[in-house]
Amino acid sequence: DMEDIDRLSRQVPHLCKVAPSTQKYHMEDVHRAGGVMAILGELDRAGLLHNDARTVLGLSMKEQLAKYDIIQTEDEEV
Repeated sequence: DMEDIDRLSRQVPHLCKVAPSTQKYHMEDVHRAGGVMAILGELDRAGLLHNDARTVLGLSMKEQLAKYDIIQTEDEEV
């Protein structure tokens, strides 16, 4: 319900705006910056994912992020 959506939207950081694309930013920019796995990696580092959940690849989200998340720094300036 809307209360759940409101509660979650206050907890989850705004990482990027990609929909709709603008004249300045496009979906290709998300891909070049690491794609969905980079976004999921940021959510995981913020403690906002249940990383023990299994994905369609049969891996846990934690295992999948270790394999595919290209951002491997703790520097918040990245």
